[in-house]
Amino acid sequence: MDRYKTFAVACKGGLILTADPLTLASQFQGSATFLINYEASQKGGYRRIGGHQKFSASSVPGTGAVLGVAVFGAGVIACRGVNVYYGTGGSWGSAINGTARTGAVKYRFARYNWTGVDRIMMVDGANHAARWDGTTYTSITHASAPNNGKYIETFANHIFIAGYSANPGAIRWSGTLDDADWSVGKGGGELVIGDTVVGLKTFRNELIIFCQNSIFKLTGTSAANFVLERITDEIGCVAPDSIQEIGGDLVFLAPDGVRPLGATARIGDVQLASVSRQIQPVIVGNDITTIANIASVVVPSLNVYRLYYNDTTVPDADGRGISGSPLRSVAETPAFGGWEWAELSGTRPFCMDFGYVNNEEYIVFGDYNGFVHRQEQGDTFDGVIISALYVTSPMVMDDPNIRKIPHSLKLAISVETTTELQINAVFDLQDTNTLQPQPVFLSLESILALYGNGVYGSAEYGANPSGITRKIYTAGSGMYVQYAFFCSGPTNAHTIQGFTIEYLLGGRR
Repeated sequence: MDRYKTFAVACKGGLILTADPLTLASQFQGSATFLINYEASQKGGYRRIGGHQKFSASSVPGTGAVLGVAVFGAGVIACRGVNVYYGTGGSWGSAINGTARTGAVKYRFARYNWTGVDRIMMVDGANHAARWDGTTYTSITHASAPNNGKYIETFANHIFIAGYSANPGAIRWSGTLDDADWSVGKGGGELVIGDTVVGLKTFRNELIIFCQNSIFKLTGTSAANFVLERITDEIGCVAPDSIQEIGGDLVFLAPDGVRPLGATARIGDVQLASVSRQIQPVIVGNDITTIANIASVVVPSLNVYRLYYNDTTVPDADGRGISGSPLRSVAETPAFGGWEWAELSGTRPFCMDFGYVNNEEYIVFGDYNGFVHRQEQGDTFDGVIISALYVTSPMVMDDPNIRKIPHSLKLAISVETTTELQINAVFDLQDTNTLQPQPVFLSLESILALYGNGVYGSAEYGANPSGITRKIYTAGSGMYVQYAFFCSGPTNAHTIQGFTIEYLLGGRR
């Protein structure tokens, strides 16, 4: 037994596709060469993504895709065809808009409360902006208001709209604390940016203006002291609906991948650098930056950013996306911009949003078939089994030129529901001249219960939610060793946090 060696690996680093096997083995142990429907967990390791369920069993009335969703009040606004609807999970009822909206492409929203009443305003690129307060729907038809804006945001007690056909390179704002009057006398105004505006986002005390080839910021509190400053004229945003705030930064999709917009330690300086370089083959191979429809959302409780790239030509089962998360600890060594990435498969949103209903987190999306779904609900994609795959980076243990003979594997795994894993030992980068052993099957059942939720006689109170599995005996040998973890079942919610390998050293090549 003294001849056995132990090799321990903590699962971290995410999907890395831009490094050679030796670099992965020496610098990025615990990273992945395949990571599909797993995400970086805030508790360490990789968690199989949660499922989603229909928010309402009924489709939103109309035809085509759901063109916009927004969490508001005690429910969700959903836009389809020529109408806008509101629901709390039952049937959608009657449209909330009095006049049909025609020609809409995609809805975007801004939520605000200036008078003690929650309000939401929507634009769709074809009609007048409209306001709803949960009871009354009001079309904004003021003579100075844009009549077909695409992008909307609140900033400094004004509503800002951009992307209107009269001047795609300008932004226009409402009166101070007045969303209906856009006249100069009430504090409204317009500012020409000089580049086609493709997105607006309030960040701290600034309005960030994303353009096709540049990025600007607006500071100040009113038309009297608004100041426009250029952040960069070297790069722009290619997908308005990729812009999200996460981890104290704004992120957006640029021509070369996902980039953050964050102040550095030097006051007034801005750091612009891609954080998705390690998955650049996914960005380039799927031509993500040219796909017409991009949908994204942040899941605050998980600290993950999900971006989906899909169109009308693929079925739901082939829906694709990427999931990213800033490194979980400042003690982590920053690699490739300090983010961990994974791929997503099996979900095809057209539009997305997140918000809170009675302090409960709601992550919602509208699909191409007229339904609204809520993410992180259940263990399936609306009844479709979730398949997930994690293939570790290559490991060489002591020396890449010495054959390793793994004897057993122990997993540090947190199991939320009954979990069945197929585990494959993969040798020498799947070299066809190396014998690849048969898979091993592992079945685990969560018995942890929280006080008040467990069932007497079948639940174990005080159990450790993160356990170490028994030894899993493996076969085969090779210079490079990888493990592939695959699950496909109606449950299988779990987090792979790390593993240890007991192995023997063989001969030198």
